[in-house]
Amino acid sequence: MFVFPQLLVTVAMAAGLTRFLRLSRVCAPLRDRLHARSSVMAVLFSCPHCLCFWISLICALLLAPSLLQAGILTLLGWRGGYHTNRLIDVATRPARHQEPAGSSCLVCGRPRTAQFLERRGHVFCSYRCWFEHLRSRAQENRAAQAGVFARDGTPVNHEVYSGTFATVNVDAARLAMTGPDPSVYIDVRTPEEYDRGHPEKAVNIPLYNLGRDQLVPNTDFLHVVTACFPRNTHLMVGGGVGSRALHAARILAGAGYTDIAYVEGGFHGCRNLRGDRVAAGWVDRAYPIEYRSLPQQRYANLIRRTRVVT
Repeated sequence: MFVFPQLLVTVAMAAGLTRFLRLSRVCAPLRDRLHARSSVMAVLFSCPHCLCFWISLICALLLAPSLLQAGILTLLGWRGGYHTNRLIDVATRPARHQEPAGSSCLVCGRPRTAQFLERRGHVFCSYRCWFEHLRSRAQENRAAQAGVFARDGTPVNHEVYSGTFATVNVDAARLAMTGPDPSVYIDVRTPEEYDRGHPEKAVNIPLYNLGRDQLVPNTDFLHVVTACFPRNTHLMVGGGVGSRALHAARILAGAGYTDIAYVEGGFHGCRNLRGDRVAAGWVDRAYPIEYRSLPQQRYANLIRRTRVVT
């Protein structure tokens, strides 16, 4: 029988190393390089299940005296490390504050009484009005997102004219953000990536959200952008290394935005298959980075303000 301390060591190593490899800024260049070189390694580093399993297996082989005990230790360390990280994520997640409920029905305007329903910061006089609100929001979302994502979740390759949006480097982006008429920088990475560091004053509107094991399309992307920024706003669109930002710039150009700049290199910089840097990122230039942001920069507040039902 294996000793209880061996299990604790395996769980701690699985949870700690998984979190370090997937989330730390130190490992960001390594993640980008592996992502560019190998699709298998990209999947490994994006999947907490996979990382926990392989780290637990290595620890078990080093600590257990027999293969049977190593198998048991791998299974317990794998699940224990994964769920430890889940508990840490839940404990460190910012609390969601709902808007105060109104004094009248959002749909029909009837004055509020004690029998009213309260849902997502709004009040409704009946289930009929609540369902009508949900139906209208769903129709708005479908209409706004028509043609944005294909059925497999990939962005539709919009046909846009040459010169519809500009391509700039991070130096030009930084200069535009600090000029007399500052531009708006939209960071299209997930809120989790955004919270681990983002360009100063950047607004987070993700093109994809983090699902259970993979990125899933954010079907509210175009709706939130159009609700927050007029179509003549000078927008700069940046991401991690550039691919998501390029798709987002094409989507916005196809939606009628006339002053868009795609930030080549994004936050981490772009590298070729050999690992050579081909486009500098925000961190490469050592430009100011924020880890905390104002409410008007955070996606959770933007989507709540536009009354999008998620």
